[in-house]
Amino acid sequence: MQKLKDRLKAEREALGWSQLELARAAKIRQSFIGALEAGNQKSSGYVPEIAHALGVDAYWLKTGKGHKHGALSSPPPEVAALADRIAKLPPSARQVIEAVVAGQEATEGRVGNGPPKRAANGH
Repeated sequence: MQKLKDRLKAEREALGWSQLELARAAKIRQSFIGALEAGNQKSSGYVPEIAHALGVDAYWLKTGKGHKHGALSSPPPEVAALADRIAKLPPSARQVIEAVVAGQEATEGRVGNGPPKRAANGH
């Protein structure tokens, strides 16, 4: 069975983030992320902040139980706000945004909503 450290690292890497990038998104120290991933810190009161930054359910991240994205999960506030702004645009402007996103995904080697693919050497 996976542990918190394994789920944390797998989710961070799936986003293509460094420990520092995750720490900034969760507004905590990078050394703390490193300690969690190394197993030196077994749990934390910051799990909700970390889970929110990763876009996963805090209970799932901490325990491995339940649903990864929660039964009634909602997107992070900044994503919801952006989606609301985009929804209010005229259809022609939304089509432009969709084309830009599709072009960016193609440039990064992404398909659909998946994370960017990384080269075999990790870069």
